[in-house]
This record gives sequence, structure tokens and C-alpha cells, in this order.
Amino acid sequence: MKELRNKEQLLNDLEVILDDEKSIKDLSPQARESVINEILWRITETDSLENDDTMRNCKYKGCTYWSKSALEQCGCKSENGEINFDDFNYKEENLRHEHVVPKKILKTALKEINKHSNWQEQVKNNFVGCVITTDEDQRLNKIGCRDKMPSNKSFYDVTDKWERYKESNIKVYKVTWMKKGNGKIISKIEPVDM
Repeated sequence: MKELRNKEQLLNDLEVILDDEKSIKDLSPQARESVINEILWRITETDSLENDDTMRNCKYKGCTYWSKSALEQCGCKSENGEINFDDFNYKEENLRHEHVVPKKILKTALKEINKHSNWQEQVKNNFVGCVITTDEDQRLNKIGCRDKMPSNKSFYDVTDKWERYKESNIKVYKVTWMKKGNGKIISKIEPVDM
């Protein structure tokens, strides 16, 4: 069985690639860029189960954060302000795995990681994925926030990763997953305090 890398290991890999002295000398800029992109995608697709086992391929099913509309599209029902997930029926159609803080902002910030001693912690806290609907994705684009935060902050100045979602009126839930057989099922859903 392949060893799965957790977020800390992926961040350490990223640090090695970003450090020109440590990285492979013959690696072309294009190859380096491809490796960075792959690591960044893996960071938002790697989440933990409720027992802290690392889980991979969490682009959709297994992703920690989901919008209310995306959950409802998959059959979850809203009852008295809570989401009932008994009828969850995963459908990838019309869903997007979206970076809560845009990847473009992080990639720009990675050029100056030597100035920020806590960059790994900031990436772990702010560079997360969220499953949203295609309609919600269009709302983010309409307010001009596809590749930036509404406040135009740099990655290291972001204090509220949910700022774009608030501006677009996207309600988000934290979804806790657990393994069942070879798959993943929801064990708990709770609203994100935004």
C-alpha cells in the first residue's frame, strides 16, 4: 500500500522545492512550477478522518468544507438550521473544488517565504479547499474575487479566509468523514462560524 503524505509532509516537500539550494539543480523552471502546483493541489485534497488517519483524493468526497448548496445538491436536507446528511448521495456534477484563499495569492506569497517564519502554519490554516456549486463559483467571479481577496490582501495578511464567501453569501459547513469499507461516509456536519 502506498504511503500517504499528510499536510506537514507536503509542506516540507514544498519548502525543499522552493529552496533553490536544496532542490535538484537540473530541475527546469517549468518542472519546478509543475511540482509546486501538484503539491498545492495535494494540500487541499488531503484531509484527516475523525481518528486522524490521513485521507487522500478528497477533491469532493472527503473534503472538510462544503457549502450548504453543494450539500443540498447531494441530497442533504436543511432542517431547523441543521443539515441532515442521512440522504447524502454524492454527485460530482455541477460541483467545484475551490481554494478558499485563491491559489494565485499563495503562489505569489511563496516567492517570499524566507521573510515569514510561520508560513507553514498559515498555509495549513488558510489554504483549504471547499466544495461549492458552479453557481456559487460564478458568484465569486461576479464580485471579482476569482483570483484575489475582496480586500486585496496578500496571503500573509489574510486574517479571515472566509472573506470571499461572506461577500458572495455562501454558507459553509465543516464535514467530518469516516472510513466505511473502501469508501468514506459523513459522520458529522456543523456550520462554520463566519
